[in-house]
Amino acid sequence: MESLSPNSEVRLMLAQCFRTLTTSTDDKDIIAALQTLHSYLGEGPDSTTTSVQRAEFRRAHYTRTLQFLLSNIQADWLHGLTAAQRTELWDGLFLHGPPDQALLVLMEGIGTLRWRFLQSGRLGDLLWSYCLAMAPSDSPQLRETLLGRIVSLPDLTANRLHPNNKPLFLPQQYYTLLATEMLTALEQTCQALKDGTDCSLTFVAQTLGKVCIQGHILAVMAPRLSACTCSDMVWQRVCWKLLENIPQRWIESVLTGLVQAVSGPDALGRIIGNLVLTDKKAQFVITHKLLLLQYKYETRVLRIVLGYLAADRERRPLLIQVLRSVSQAWANPSAVKHTPLEQQLYVSKALLLSVSLLRDSELQELRSELLQCMLSGMQSHLDSSVVQIRRVGMVVGECLRPQPLKTDPDSDLDR
Repeated sequence: MESLSPNSEVRLMLAQCFRTLTTSTDDKDIIAALQTLHSYLGEGPDSTTTSVQRAEFRRAHYTRTLQFLLSNIQADWLHGLTAAQRTELWDGLFLHGPPDQALLVLMEGIGTLRWRFLQSGRLGDLLWSYCLAMAPSDSPQLRETLLGRIVSLPDLTANRLHPNNKPLFLPQQYYTLLATEMLTALEQTCQALKDGTDCSLTFVAQTLGKVCIQGHILAVMAPRLSACTCSDMVWQRVCWKLLENIPQRWIESVLTGLVQAVSGPDALGRIIGNLVLTDKKAQFVITHKLLLLQYKYETRVLRIVLGYLAADRERRPLLIQVLRSVSQAWANPSAVKHTPLEQQLYVSKALLLSVSLLRDSELQELRSELLQCMLSGMQSHLDSSVVQIRRVGMVVGECLRPQPLKTDPDSDLDR
């Protein structure tokens, strides 16, 4: 008689365990069935199952087992377990298996176990399992579902547990925890690379991109990334690879969050490297959108963006490109007439800061262009009936004259 395949062996044993848990009233049989299920998660010499059987259970049967347990949450045998037995035999099945499968099931189930899942570091285990490519190959649909559950956990939990929600499920605490777990996964990746182990940052990058849509995470992550990349080139490489792997639809949210969260242009350069040279979307966001299309940011953000472009020899051509674009926008008569004053002030600051970062040789090369910009732009500003716009024209014109004076955009333009 032919031996059963690992899948058939595991399936038959699970069917027997499920039958026992469904029909038996004997406490010893119940505990034995739960211990048998646990054996498929156990490791080490004392395990009663083979590695092949355990792998098959994790791949094909773990989710179904958790779903069965949740469907029996009101069963008499569960309430007959002692607190210690419940922690070991019930909770353990949810907390010691593949974390991605457990999270997806728990999002439909028990709030207390979901809290223990987060408290015990299983979210970090989930991220790290994808870094090591230990998670089973999943479909794009399943990956998107998992990402959605991770990113939206506070909202989903609030809908289910209100008004008995736990503090850990509130946005501020949860996203701080998620940021910490992501940093831990990146640190583990750095150490693994130093030890010669290949890792993948795709899932962590997707998680970072998706969560940044909601405006979270980077205020916590940026200071640590900045500190870790100061003297460790492996950390820098990992950060660069992380940014390269962020899907295009989320790269803008990540970059706009970073430029507001980092301490200066050097920190931004260490974290994103020369991403603007290799990613067209990133280049558009940094060199155009943050400078010309949006004007809600503080002058500090302008200093960081322009300082980042000026800090590297390969990026400096983009600084020249930005200067030309900004000067044309500043001098455009239609823009002077129809754009809000706040946007004109923002563009004027970008222009002055760009000029202040030029080297003498670059300034000489661009002097004729800047002079033409000054003449046409000043005329457009001085023709305005708005006092503040006329003042902007005079201040910028004074700064761009043949022997420019040193100026502080904040103090001169905001007066």
